Amino acid sequence: MTDVWGAQADVERFFAERLAAAVKSAGITGEPETRFSPLHRRFVAPGVSGVA
Repeated sequence: MTDVWGAQADVERFFAERLAAAVKSAGITGEPETRFSPLHRRFVAPGVSGVA
């Protein structure tokens, strides 16, 4: 899975504040394998603003 965030700290905060509790309550064990890489290029299809 690939996800684009503004900063690594934002991802870490989201996991700690929101996702970790949901994962725990779902009974999922273990740690995900994560890797952070800078975004070098972003493609936005014609007619799409790229803004959520």
